[in-house]
Amino acid sequence: MSYKAPWEKRSRKTDLDTVRKFILFVDGLTECDYFDRFIRPDSRISLKVYNSSKYLHNTRKMRAKLEKDIVGPKDVVAVVTDLDEHTREKITDLENGLRSFNAVLFMSNPSFEVWLVLHYGIPKGDLSQKGLEGMLSKHLGRPYVKADSIPSDADVGLAISNAEKLLPVPSTENCLDRIPSTMVHVLVKELVG
Repeated sequence: MSYKAPWEKRSRKTDLDTVRKFILFVDGLTECDYFDRFIRPDSRISLKVYNSSKYLHNTRKMRAKLEKDIVGPKDVVAVVTDLDEHTREKITDLENGLRSFNAVLFMSNPSFEVWLVLHYGIPKGDLSQKGLEGMLSKHLGRPYVKADSIPSDADVGLAISNAEKLLPVPSTENCLDRIPSTMVHVLVKELVG
């Protein structure tokens, strides 16, 4: 008997029609590593993660990557970014550009590390990048290294619950106005749901 890949084992009528595609453009290696953990052969979702940190504000390049993918009405095209290296105006411009091809923006303020800390609790104290990395080091029991210290034992459900407390009404404007906050939980709920 020959080996069959997971997608070959699926029934054409039932499973393939229910696989939902997520195409993520993320702003760095840390985000890539985090979302890569949701890629599983037995999943009911298809997930592609692109590190778009070099062209994040160039929606034309994102669209060019999408030309290779067939995006259906239930599929999600999203950008995951944060405020640490971008101005409020650039984030607003990016969100407006994404609307032209039905992509959605999920951001964290001030950085993606807010989302990672939420897996353990609500961040308090120093909310600078260094402070957030210190909180992660404490929770991990070792130094946090960007793109190399994604917590594997982290509680995604707790992170979602904590994020909802910080940002009860998720929107880019609300996220821009609140430190700390994140909208990543909305995306992750879709990925694990």
